[in-house]
Order: sequence, then structure tokens, then C-alpha cells
Amino acid sequence: MACMALVTGSAHRAMLVALTLLCGACSREPTQDAQAAPATASAPSQVGEVWSHAASPSTVVASSSTAVDAGKRTAVSRPPPLRPAAAAVADYLEAAPDDGPPVAIVTGRQYHAVFAAEKRDAEWADIVEPRLREYFARQRNARAFEIVGLECRSTMCEVLAANRDPRTAPFDVDDWQNVLFAMHAEPWYRPAQLREPSIAIVDSPDHRALFITHLIRE
Repeated sequence: MACMALVTGSAHRAMLVALTLLCGACSREPTQDAQAAPATASAPSQVGEVWSHAASPSTVVASSSTAVDAGKRTAVSRPPPLRPAAAAVADYLEAAPDDGPPVAIVTGRQYHAVFAAEKRDAEWADIVEPRLREYFARQRNARAFEIVGLECRSTMCEVLAANRDPRTAPFDVDDWQNVLFAMHAEPWYRPAQLREPSIAIVDSPDHRALFITHLIRE
């Protein structure tokens, strides 16, 4: 809106001031509207920014297919199930030794053959056997192993075990030896007339540690 004033004479000076103020107000109104217009126009751009972060259908499909591919790779790389520990130990004891095996492996099989041929001395075995079972049951480190055979005859006790996880086999070897040698501190160990244990440690085909342990009677 244009503002126009025709003023004649100094007597109308007050009217000129009033018209000037009115023109100033008129000139400011379009400016306020102009300032409001960009604010209104910018609203759709803000909504566009919000939606620009939302996943498009193609992105969702790509993400889903990626997850499926990752699942397939995980399934392929998953190791085969382990054989039962008892079967793994039996396979070792029953198999013919390879040419030139380590001495410890031969000793383990030899002791097992002697043990299998022995008769049971019930008076001695009935005392030592339950103490061995109780000892292994309360050893924290022994929980990493599965004991598949524990029996006493007349001149020795045999303990057959396998560690549960191939990935921890090197550490479990140390733990098994520590558990056996800590047995010396048991109050019944000396009265049981047991000597130092003989331990054969074997790497199974599925890379678990097999323990063929014999506690020899004095």
C-alpha cells in the first residue's frame, strides 16, 4: 500500500507527523509477511529431511538378504558336532598304535591292557574308588572335563576323561595335571598307597584332549 500526503502550511505539521507514522506502519507490514513466508515454505523441507533418513524398500530388502547371507556363512563355518567323549576314548584304546608313536601313548595303552586283565581287589577298591569320585566332583577345574571311566582293580585305578571344548585343550591339559597332583594333599591319598600318576594325553581326531590316567598302587 502506498502512502501519500499533501501538506500545506506549517499549521498542518501535526498531520504530517501522523501520516508519516502511518506510512511507516504500512511499509513494515509486507516485510513481516515476507519473513513469515520463508518459515512456512521451509516446513516441507524439514519433513523431507526426516523421510530421507527412513529406509527405502530396496534398502530393507538388501539388509534382509545380507542377514540371510551372513546366516548361511555362519552355518557353513560352524564346526561339526563332537563325538561322544566315551566313544572318542574307546576309539583310541581299541585302535592299533601307529608306527613310532610317542612313549606316553604306548604307556597309556599298555597300562589299560594290564588294568583290563586284572581282578578287582574289593577290599582296597571299595575304599579308594568313592574317594576319587568325590575328589573330582568338587574340583572346579575338573568341570572342563568329562570323566567317562573311573574304576579301581587290584594294582591300579584307571581314570578316562576328555576335555569338553577343543578350543581350550592346551589350557585343559595343564588343569588336568594340576588336579591330579593336587590329590597328594588329600588325607586319604597316602593311606590309599597310591604312587605318582601315569598320564597319557592324546589329541583326538576332533582335536579334544583325551586323558588316559592310571594311579598305581604301591
